[in-house]
Amino acid sequence: MKKFIKIILIASFILFLFNNMWTMFKTKEGIDSPLWIQFALLISYLVSAIVTYKSKWFGFFSIFVVGVLLMLVSILVSF
Repeated sequence: MKKFIKIILIASFILFLFNNMWTMFKTKEGIDSPLWIQFALLISYLVSAIVTYKSKWFGFFSIFVVGVLLMLVSILVSF
């Protein structure tokens, strides 16, 4: 039961991130925050992805990779 709840939470978070990326592509607007905050979030997502990959938590690794993609899309759309 605990694993089932974990899978549902991870899947819903991934869907949320993909929805945000799709909205950014459609509206051509990034995250409504300064560029330096977006770079800070990108670095934190990247560090978290590396740490979770080394810890072999591949579910969380995939979430952080999608977070990195989200921030990259936001930065690219903001320019």
